[in-house]
Amino acid sequence: MARVWVFQANPERYDIDGALAALTTIDWWTPQYASEIRPGDTVVLWRSGDQAGVVGVATVEHGPRQAPPTPAEERFVRGEIPREEQATVVTLQVAATDLVPKSTVASLNGWGSHQIVTAPMGTVFPVTDDQWAELAPLLGSPPVVEVSEDPGWPQAFSWQQRTKSVTPLPGGIDAYQEVLARILDRVGHGDPARDELVGWLRDELGVSERRAAYVVNFLSRIGLLRREASRVALTPEGRWWLFERDGLFLLALIHGRVRYIGEMLAHLDQPRTTEELLDHANARYGMNWTSRGQIVRRRHLLGGVGAVEFDEEQRLRRTEFGDRALSELELAAALDGTGYSEHREEESQEPPPPDEHDQQPDTAERLVSRLLATAHDSDQPNAFEQATRDAFAFLGFDADWLGGSGSTDVLLRAPLGADEHYRVAVDTKSTARQAVSDAQINWVTIDEHQERHDADYVAVVAPAFQGDRLGERARRDRSVALLTVTALADVIRQHEIAPLGLDAYRDLFDPNIGPDGVLEHGDALRRQLVLAAEVVRLVDQLASDEGAITSEALYWNLDRFAEQFEGQRAARDEIRAVCHALANPPLSLLRSEQDRFAPLGSRTTAADRLRLFADLIESGIPETADEIA
Repeated sequence: MARVWVFQANPERYDIDGALAALTTIDWWTPQYASEIRPGDTVVLWRSGDQAGVVGVATVEHGPRQAPPTPAEERFVRGEIPREEQATVVTLQVAATDLVPKSTVASLNGWGSHQIVTAPMGTVFPVTDDQWAELAPLLGSPPVVEVSEDPGWPQAFSWQQRTKSVTPLPGGIDAYQEVLARILDRVGHGDPARDELVGWLRDELGVSERRAAYVVNFLSRIGLLRREASRVALTPEGRWWLFERDGLFLLALIHGRVRYIGEMLAHLDQPRTTEELLDHANARYGMNWTSRGQIVRRRHLLGGVGAVEFDEEQRLRRTEFGDRALSELELAAALDGTGYSEHREEESQEPPPPDEHDQQPDTAERLVSRLLATAHDSDQPNAFEQATRDAFAFLGFDADWLGGSGSTDVLLRAPLGADEHYRVAVDTKSTARQAVSDAQINWVTIDEHQERHDADYVAVVAPAFQGDRLGERARRDRSVALLTVTALADVIRQHEIAPLGLDAYRDLFDPNIGPDGVLEHGDALRRQLVLAAEVVRLVDQLASDEGAITSEALYWNLDRFAEQFEGQRAARDEIRAVCHALANPPLSLLRSEQDRFAPLGSRTTAADRLRLFADLIESGIPETADEIA
């Protein structure tokens, strides 16, 4: 089923009237909704400015792809169009119409609150079936375009239009394509409502509702699913893959819509650790990730299509299929180095001394540097034990370094209240080798440590662990959490930007959840914090021109910032809830008038109020007027 869109042109930057008079096809820049626009869709061409309104209709002839501006269009460009040299565009068959003024459009049922009328910031805007039924009689018929059922080879979006985030599918690497086929098959048999599909994923695959929603959103962003009104349908690409089960086609589709997929595969010209891949992504492609979570998710995806595998030292390497796939992918050019990787390597080579009398304050990178530097120094195990203790203390645990015969290396206490707490016995294994083997772990001693310290959980921290047998034994036979240094480092880095509580960190010691589950929880918290901050910022920015802002207007504006939310759009109900939470006492960071929101008068005031609140939590209630001052 075709959808309808409004594409907006700014006459100060592009002579849309001249282009419609001279051209029958236009390549239109699509900085929003690129993954949802399909051949055969109808487009309303809108001119902004003092004489705003509809000036043409069009039909999408060729779906989104990366392409430079065509010579035929260059003469209609006024000044500089703010787009990349290689931008994501769609090809339109276009036809001019008589002007339908903005005031006329706004008077139609359903259009008075449309973003193109109320807050026309952006280029692409969706139109509902009801809105199109109101507007269509005022326009001529869109050009007829023949649409093929064959999706063809996946076309890549521009780098900036690709999402940074990968959402893993439930079931693990081995079941990746099987689970994907189950989801697409469910959609193909009935085009379910989105909420219905989310519920089915939750019940059938045993995931949370939020995780299920993320999966649906991700499959839409990579072009396998498409929302049509309130329902979800297969795209031609999704239908084709479900029939053919072609892993190369699937990988090319994802590579063209997600950053650092083929580029990561290319860097596996030799076996690499997750940390090495993280450094490469940040230094060469400007990903600016602070944890290895997105590398792990890409590892899951690439492993799921059979492009990568682990070697005997738990490093990632390309398979024969990965080699063949790489030859079919067009890779993005590396960006200039950010210095991020080089900075971290420098810190790792010259770590601060792990002396417990060292008085310098611990930061995430300082702790990570100590862990990485001491994990392979088997001649000084105490240094690694102390670094591990300090790492858990940074996360909020009461952490004691015990060491010595008969005791665990580090004992953690997590006080959650008068009658609620848990204890963790942590053994550390520094080694000069790449990974710790099963033979290096004394399971009897670990059992004794758990009993002696009355520990609820047991964990072993090491640079890496070798072999599937070790992992299975720890998880099934002993219920021991195996924590790699890089996984612990990821949690530390994330804690600095999205601190979770000790109850959430309990999952670190559940072998069935582990660091990946904690990182996912932290990502969700970070997203909520970013969303709340963006709401405060946008209310302050927009209110100067428009007065108090509705949550609906914020929804349309926040849609442009989906990239900040790791590709997940904020839902209307979510934005409304955030607005009311920000406007309620005691913080009241926004002023509210029913469902309209206004700033306090300055973002600085809002920030000062939060800082005061933080000071009161840490220092307590001032006793005198002098202390308040």
